Amino acid sequence: MFSRPLVDEHIDRRTLGHVVVDRRASAIAAYVGWAALVAATGLAVPFAAGVVFGSIVPHQDRTRLWFLLAALVIIAVAKLPVQLALASARTRVETTAALDIQRGLWGRILLSPVALVRRVGAGDMAMRLSALEMARDPIDQTILSVLPNLLTGLLAGLVLFHYDLQLAAFVLAIGLVVLGVALLLARSAARAQEEVETATGSVNGFLFQVLVAIPKLRVAAAESRAFLAWAEHFTTAVGQRLLRASARQLLLIAMIPTLGSLALFAGVALVGPDQIGVDVFVAFQTTYTVFIAGVTGSIAAAGTALQAGPTLDRAVELAQEPAELSVGRAEQAPLRGAVAFAGVTFRYLPGTPPVLDDLTFRVEPGELVAITGPSGGGKSTVMRMLLGFEQPEQGSVLFDEQTLSSLDVGAVRRQLGVVLQDGQLMPGTVRQNLAGTAVLTDAEVWEVAELVALADDIRAMPMGMDTVVTLNAGAFSGGQRQRLLIGRALAAHPRILLLDEATSALDNIAQRVITHNLADLGMTRIVAAHRLSTIVGADRILVVDLGRIVEDGTYDELMGRGGMFHALASRQLL
Repeated sequence: MFSRPLVDEHIDRRTLGHVVVDRRASAIAAYVGWAALVAATGLAVPFAAGVVFGSIVPHQDRTRLWFLLAALVIIAVAKLPVQLALASARTRVETTAALDIQRGLWGRILLSPVALVRRVGAGDMAMRLSALEMARDPIDQTILSVLPNLLTGLLAGLVLFHYDLQLAAFVLAIGLVVLGVALLLARSAARAQEEVETATGSVNGFLFQVLVAIPKLRVAAAESRAFLAWAEHFTTAVGQRLLRASARQLLLIAMIPTLGSLALFAGVALVGPDQIGVDVFVAFQTTYTVFIAGVTGSIAAAGTALQAGPTLDRAVELAQEPAELSVGRAEQAPLRGAVAFAGVTFRYLPGTPPVLDDLTFRVEPGELVAITGPSGGGKSTVMRMLLGFEQPEQGSVLFDEQTLSSLDVGAVRRQLGVVLQDGQLMPGTVRQNLAGTAVLTDAEVWEVAELVALADDIRAMPMGMDTVVTLNAGAFSGGQRQRLLIGRALAAHPRILLLDEATSALDNIAQRVITHNLADLGMTRIVAAHRLSTIVGADRILVVDLGRIVEDGTYDELMGRGGMFHALASRQLL
């Protein structure tokens, strides 16, 4: 799929450059050849001007004039298919290279750790990923736009030395100074663009949070405060700096033809007007015009490319995260269902208190273990650690006595049934949501529906299993949504089931049926919950507070101790 693998290597602009070159060296060579030919034909008019004023006009040679005119017409006609070939080569290189970059970066990002989304933020990540769709622009502006202009300017500059060495050296020296100033301005604009991208990413991240929280803002009548907070995030200072840098660059580009003419006349004055013939001056001036056009085009394209660079770099930063790989890891046998935490310490940000602090426990195959405790105690983090979404700072997460870091994480996840606290249904039908990625017959889908006490609800729906589930699943109750999610987790017959507040919306009858059905399946179940009816029948209950297990036992044992669990449970027994 990719021109070269981007899985196990460091990704930067150089890597992407290799991606562009790979598999299309011949196409790039053809493009360079056609571009050089177009640049060479562009010098036909300056050459003809020198001939006209050097020999045809002084000798009034009409015959040679007609021959020269015919030659120019032939060159102009011949240039059309050359330009067509150049455009075709450009499109081929541009399109295939952009696709390879997009595929390579997307492939790498999809293999990145899930923690990346938490660190970057959904809004900022969406903006960064949109830059992948603009991968065509830097390629088009750097390799494909600068090159023809650069070749035109280079060839014209070499021809200038043919007409007059001293004059050419003078005007080219002035041209290099102008080019250097233009590149400095372009780099300044690029740095401002980088700051703009960072600031805009922060604003978009905050805006995404606001959009998600609109119902809550309405309930709290906090729209004005949200707007003020957004206004604080949104700053125009960096944008104004970018506008100033871009304006200076555009002003210089607009002044290049005038500066070029001044440099030419100053050069003639220094060399001496009597040292340059009319024919040489006309040919030189015409060629110099071609040179100026090439330099101006190169500067404009290079400036655009430099400003496009930071946009692409922000997407590349996402792909620089180490990929989750299974290469070199142990072959993944079917899980038996044993799970353990061995001295696990974890914190989300360096320097902050640990969310999990030397956490140790073990779950035997087929056991039902409930994890409860005050909010913020670390229950959901335990689930994320079991899924490999986060890596422990110290200690190990083990499946069947093997550390998760030594196993194929993807293969482990395929043997887990998971319902997270913020689980969402996918747009489609009830059947598709129950089956998930598993390939099930219609009878098997109904079996899953029976397991989660949803079959009667589905039969009552006019379209049954073909009932449409929208993005927000607004037509379904909270209990129905949770049963669909649990059914999807069971569809692939997992060895271990992880439920994070997955039954909070169920009525007592549905919960009792599901709990009984799950017990008959014999799988390991780890349930994080506050609701007493969810955890009362667990084989063991772990009470987690501040990242540590403060109590461990059955429901009756913990209630008899009169500790934290007793206090938490008593609030629900009132």
